[in-house]
Amino acid sequence: MKTKFISIFIFVSLVSALAGEKLAPSPKMIFEENKNQWPKQVMFEADFGGGKLFLEKNTFTYLFIENVNFHDFTRSEKGIPLVHYHSFKVNFINSNPKVDVTGSDLFSFHRNYFLGNDPGNWAEGVKLYGGVSYKNLYPFIDMNVYNVEQNLKYDLVVNPGGDPKNITFEYEGTDNMHLENGNLYIQTSISTVIEQKPFAYQILIGALFSM
Repeated sequence: MKTKFISIFIFVSLVSALAGEKLAPSPKMIFEENKNQWPKQVMFEADFGGGKLFLEKNTFTYLFIENVNFHDFTRSEKGIPLVHYHSFKVNFINSNPKVDVTGSDLFSFHRNYFLGNDPGNWAEGVKLYGGVSYKNLYPFIDMNVYNVEQNLKYDLVVNPGGDPKNITFEYEGTDNMHLENGNLYIQTSISTVIEQKPFAYQILIGALFSM
């Protein structure tokens, strides 16, 4: 029986909608486990230049924050500055609701959150990772999430017995979407996300084939 692995790579670039330039670079993306500092459906959170990414079991939620200079900022209501936010979701349709989501590449340091006087709202010893792994997101299909050169990257690994046709994305909350040279441009009121054209390769009995 032949052993067959297919890996599908997707790069996600974050681009400013106004200037058409990349958002301010952030350090290497760190994936932070949820220990009560985020809503319970969040498994991991990561910061990037211009917003946050929340990883849930069957969904990615992007939250973008308007890039403003508060020294010259004038938009306000009753003296309170108003800043625009925009979020959208990437839903993995018909994926495994009991998918196993774990951190990978554990960092040697951690974070603590002591908010208010109620210890029940504190999060201590929060572990930080360089990536997140989804085991059996679809039958015999795993997903690895990490970043390369300050851009998000996620790999979908189709193991023997898996069917790539089961992989289905739904985008919710975007302003507009279009394809250009195989790249997917996702427009929001604040920014544009570019999902670069997927790249796939297959390992068949030790040989490597690109697709």
